[in-house]
Amino acid sequence: MTRQRWQLTTGALALILASVSCAMDTGGTGSAGVVEEALTGSSTKMPVLGGQGAPSGQTSLGAGPLLTGTPNVYYIWYGNWTGSTTPTILTDFINNLGGSKLYAINESYFDRSDNHISNALHYAGSTNDNYSQGTTLSDANLQSVVSRAITTGGLPLDANAVYVVLTSSDVTEQDTNSNFGSFCSNNCGYHNMTTVNGTHVAYAFVGDASVLCPAGCIAAVDRTNSPNANPGADAAASVIFHELSEAVTDPDGSSGWQYRENADQCAWNFGTTYTVANGSTANIKLGSRDYLLQQQYVNVVDFPGTMDANGRILGTGYCAQRYGWVQAVNGPTVEFGDDAPNGAIVYTGIFSGTFTDPGGVAHSSLGSNDVFVTMLNGDATHAWTKTFGTTTSDVPTALKVAADGTVAFTWNPNSDQDNLTKLSATGTTVFSKSDVYMFNRDIAIASDGTIYTCGGQGGDSGPFPGAIVRHSASGTLLPTWFFGEDSTGLSGSADCQGIAIGPDGSIVIAGEYSQAGYFNPFSKTANSFHTPVGSGDSFITKINSNGTWAWTTVTGNVYFDAAQSIAVAADSSIYILGYFAGSMTIGSTTVATPAASDSDLYVAKLTSAGAFSWATSVPKTVITRVVDPYTQRTGHVSALPKSAGVLITGKFSGTADFNPSSGVDNHNSANGSVFVTKLKADKSYGWTYNFGGTSADGLTLATSKDTLVSLFGTFSGTANFGTFPNDTYNKTGTGFAMKFPMPWP
Repeated sequence: MTRQRWQLTTGALALILASVSCAMDTGGTGSAGVVEEALTGSSTKMPVLGGQGAPSGQTSLGAGPLLTGTPNVYYIWYGNWTGSTTPTILTDFINNLGGSKLYAINESYFDRSDNHISNALHYAGSTNDNYSQGTTLSDANLQSVVSRAITTGGLPLDANAVYVVLTSSDVTEQDTNSNFGSFCSNNCGYHNMTTVNGTHVAYAFVGDASVLCPAGCIAAVDRTNSPNANPGADAAASVIFHELSEAVTDPDGSSGWQYRENADQCAWNFGTTYTVANGSTANIKLGSRDYLLQQQYVNVVDFPGTMDANGRILGTGYCAQRYGWVQAVNGPTVEFGDDAPNGAIVYTGIFSGTFTDPGGVAHSSLGSNDVFVTMLNGDATHAWTKTFGTTTSDVPTALKVAADGTVAFTWNPNSDQDNLTKLSATGTTVFSKSDVYMFNRDIAIASDGTIYTCGGQGGDSGPFPGAIVRHSASGTLLPTWFFGEDSTGLSGSADCQGIAIGPDGSIVIAGEYSQAGYFNPFSKTANSFHTPVGSGDSFITKINSNGTWAWTTVTGNVYFDAAQSIAVAADSSIYILGYFAGSMTIGSTTVATPAASDSDLYVAKLTSAGAFSWATSVPKTVITRVVDPYTQRTGHVSALPKSAGVLITGKFSGTADFNPSSGVDNHNSANGSVFVTKLKADKSYGWTYNFGGTSADGLTLATSKDTLVSLFGTFSGTANFGTFPNDTYNKTGTGFAMKFPMPWP
């Protein structure tokens, strides 16, 4: 449970928050113990799972119950509301809160069984109470108000609901015998749980501060005038949102919170605001009304998952006003991107001439093309943009963000070798090296900061073996690992196109090879020698964390195919994406296109030992392979947290069926659309989104660390990026970065 205590400090309001865990008894009263916590900022780490040995990658919730599905909300109007506009304002509010872009943030919370809070609320009715407990209420009195409303038939008994007791301006709450304290002195509202006829029910108290404490519980900007011309009601709306968000994620205080509940993290943070017609301040429109509502805390669950002394996984997050957003840039392309800590994202692309970054700063290129790198915070605000270039034509070739927020990216200055640049989490250059001596395809960063870049020597010319070039965290060049070499070590034709690091520190790479060679970088062992079937085949190689070769698995056909993207799940299973033409057998599965001239994408899952578990083409109906002009990629694959499956992205046109099973899920694209498909770990179908405009290519995908999918790409004209809660995103520009809510399951 939470309470909100206000203190007046130099004309501003400061909030002290306390977490309260309550034990219920059959009499309907609660006893509580308080742990005082100071609000230290929206990036505070929060324990996520109660109990020793909790599995990694879970959320900021523990073993306690949640209010899932569509919880009902009941209002109990306590006191005298005659002539007040408050009932109309707050009834409109609750009828429009569920399904909104703000309440949708609660979808980022889920339990051990992956049951998510939904972006849904149902206002199920109200009842009145004419001062049955007087005008000064204790928490015990409030529990009696809830019990009376139910037992007298005013409201039904409902375990999946929150009963909100709203008191008129002449009613106060004072409770020196509980840890909730008193309205105006110690809280602006709180939530708790009681027992009615043997059933636990959640309830919340929200008072009207317009008379008793406007300086304590009403934001200063709306204290004399508010969006709905009723400061008490408008302030109550924000408190209702706060308490409902906590009640559904922590109804009885046993859901694993050790510091503060989710809404406490962002209390009285309103984010971006606007001025409404009557001159007051608001930040969101729900239905036909404007409101000033506090932000909510987006749960970030997998970046990284460290444990506290109690065995709880620690997560981070950030305050936001919406769940998902799209940022378009005008002029540059966006080629690569990745998730960063605290919900931030980093992306890189190409610009020519002058462009203005999202922070409003203009940048000019040195040559015909230069490279930029931008970080956006979790709420889409601009953190920093840096530019790099020469007097020639420069393009980025890969980018990766480490667990500490540092950024490694490679870029090509119109030559056969790339530059490697490392940036700090704040965008300061740590080092820039020109000793990659190859055209790089992908980057991985180990837990010790070692940077692995993989590609083909001399770009697409050859014949050359493939290479993994390694640099220490400080930029020192380490011995390079070569693969695909012939017996002389002087020739070979292999190209590493994807690299990833497993949870045990092992390295996996994927790519294509067109000439027989050895894939053990350390010794030319016979079991590492492979010969392609066609003009080019796919390979996957694993190197153990101790620097020894583990295995190489190959697949292919008489035509040409290539593995282009690779990812490792938390359970060490491996996903690859590539393209093929004609018919190809992958493990025990055969995928095929109608004719050898057709090409399609394939996705396959391997065990940690290199055996194929399953394979499928995506989409199920054939598409023409679309190649990004700079990266030469056709798509990307990314493992979901908690080994929940895989995300796949690419581009299609026409009508395509994305369900690899017996079902059908057709999507249409007239001009060519980007698609994002989820397959579950057993290959069963999840869902597909597609986004399109007059053109959309150069797409990359970063798996969600906060139950949002991060996407980056290039388009032209105006594109429809879909409808998120209460918003439709039509953007005009040339490049985009976006985070959109992932459908569950």
